[in-house]
Amino acid sequence: MVSVRMRLGRPSWRAWRDWRRGRPFTAGVLLLASGVAILVPPYASLRFGDLVFAVNTMGGVSALVLGGLLLVCAAAVWARPRYRALAGVAATLAALVALVTANLGGFLVGTLLGLAGGALAVAWTDAPRPARRPRRTALR
Repeated sequence: MVSVRMRLGRPSWRAWRDWRRGRPFTAGVLLLASGVAILVPPYASLRFGDLVFAVNTMGGVSALVLGGLLLVCAAAVWARPRYRALAGVAATLAALVALVTANLGGFLVGTLLGLAGGALAVAWTDAPRPARRPRRTALR
C-alpha cells in the first residue's frame, strides 16, 4: 500500500496544509457547525430520568432544509473554491431565513456561525499574500 507521504513526495501534514490553504477552510468549518447547530435542536430530546425535554415545533421541516443547505454550502466551498461566492451568499441567506423559521436559527448560534462563514467564503481569495518587509532591529 502506497502511503500519502510516498505518493505526494512530501509529508502528509504538508499536503494537508497545502490543501487547507488552497480553499476557504475556516468558512467551511463555520458553515458546517452552523448547519449542525440548526439541524439538531428540533430533533434532539434531553432525558433526565423519567423527565424528557423535547423541542418539537413546526420549524423541524425548515430546520432540515436550511441545515442541509448549509451543510451543502460547506461542502461546496471545500470541494469547489471557485464557487465560494455563490455558496457564501446562499449560506448567508439560509442563515438569515433560519433565524425566523428554525428555532431562532439554532438559538442564534447557528445563525451567527452561518453569517460569519458566509462572509468568510465571499471574502476569501486565492491570490498570494504580498511579501512582508523585514523587521528593523534596534541595533541597525
